[in-house]
Amino acid sequence: MANVVPYAFKQGILKAQHDFTTVVANPGAGGAGQGTNVTGAYKLALYAYNGGTPPFNVNSTIWSAVASEVNNTAGTANYTAGGGVLSTATVGQTGNFTTVDWSDATWASATISAGYGVLYRYDTNAANMYLVAILDFNGAKSSTNGTFQVAFPTIATGGDAILSITGNP
Repeated sequence: MANVVPYAFKQGILKAQHDFTTVVANPGAGGAGQGTNVTGAYKLALYAYNGGTPPFNVNSTIWSAVASEVNNTAGTANYTAGGGVLSTATVGQTGNFTTVDWSDATWASATISAGYGVLYRYDTNAANMYLVAILDFNGAKSSTNGTFQVAFPTIATGGDAILSITGNP
C-alpha cells in the first residue's frame, strides 16, 4: 500500500474543515514530549504493521482510537495514545503544487515498532478529528530505547510533499 489520502479529507478542504496555519506553541512530535493538544493542531499517531493491514483506509473519515495503535512499552514515556502534536504546518508553493509540510516527528528514548502513521486534525470534539493521510512505512520500523523518527520529505518539486494540490500552469 502507498500513502493514502482519504476522500473525506479532499471534501473537507472545500468544507473549510482544515486550517494548516493553526499555531502550535508546544509541538510534541518533532519537539519535546507529546506536546499540547490545541484544537485545530495536527497530530501523528503510530500503528503496528499487523501484516500489512492499515488502521484506516481511503473511505475512513474520522480518527478514533484503534487497537493497533502502538503500545507505550517500557522505556517509551514519550509516546501516548493519540500520538504527538506536530509543529505548525508550513503551506507553500512549488511550481504548480501547493504543499503542506511539518517538521519531522520524533520520539526520543522510545521503544516503538510501527508500520503506519496517521495524520489527523485534533479537536476536543471527537466528531471533528478529521483524517488527513495514512502513511505507509513499507513494513515495521522500530526503535529500542532510542529515537523513533518519521521524516517528512524535503519539498523540491512539490510532487514529493506528503500533501499537495496540483494547479494549472
